[in-house]
Parts: sequence; structure tokens; C-alpha cells
Amino acid sequence: MGFQVFDIQGQYLWMLTSSLDALTEPKGLAILPSEELIAVVDTGNYRIKAFNLLHRAENTEPQIKESPSTNFSWKHPDQNDLDNDMMP
Repeated sequence: MGFQVFDIQGQYLWMLTSSLDALTEPKGLAILPSEELIAVVDTGNYRIKAFNLLHRAENTEPQIKESPSTNFSWKHPDQNDLDNDMMP
């Protein structure tokens, strides 16, 4: 599943549709202007995927930016980690 991106005036900019962009059950998104990223909660793949918006206009493929602020760990709410907790 892809998604479309529009500017603040509602003008179409581009669409994420490649296999690298694949999202399953996207449920939310956040725009991080200071990082120039858009982060999408991809619940079907148990992840948050971040796309670099700055380079998207210059490129046909999305640029995924890795940084400490975008290296998210996410679990499905139905998963329970209590049995796997290792207390010192």
C-alpha cells in the first residue's frame, strides 16, 4: 500500500509506492520538521518507518534516514514481554 503526499496548499507532490515503501495497515503518522522526516506507524509490519522528505523531490526513490531519534522499537499491543523480561 502506498500513500500520497501533498503540500500545505493541497497540491499533490508525490506518492510512495515502491516495494521499499510497502506499508501494511498504516495507522498514524508524524511530521518531524526539524529532522525533515515523515514517520508512519506501520502496524501490519510492527514498525515505524521514517522517510526523508528533503531528498524526495530530487529522487524517484525515498531516502530512509537512520538516526537515534528515528530508530524506534515498536511492538503490537497484544504482545506480552513479561515472560521475557530479564531483571538484574
